Amino acid sequence: GEVVDIYVAVRDSNNELLKVFIEVKGSWNRELKESLNDQLVDRYLADNKCTQGIYVVGNYLCDLWDKEDYRYKDTKRILADGDLEKLLSDEAKRLSFEKNLDVQVIFLDLTLK
Repeated sequence: GEVVDIYVAVRDSNNELLKVFIEVKGSWNRELKESLNDQLVDRYLADNKCTQGIYVVGNYLCDLWDKEDYRYKDTKRILADGDLEKLLSDEAKRLSFEKNLDVQVIFLDLTLK
């Protein structure tokens, strides 16, 4: 949690530097709901004076997963709390508005079929 997962910096046609910090989490992460604010916004974006952030959540829950694996159990527990994608998207909108940022959430369904 001390270093951002992905950092992208490019120059546009006007040679202006554009940058974005991307934080990636698995659906079993016990700090999934808090890390959007605590890690991405309050640490990475604030420490680097960057206004663009993407929070990527990979949902790996599927029937092929070992039911005894702690990640399976934690994913089931976290997803049982309701519409996680909506909760995180609403939080990103709130943080974007309150802190004058552009924070987006991408929720990936990575279940094996």
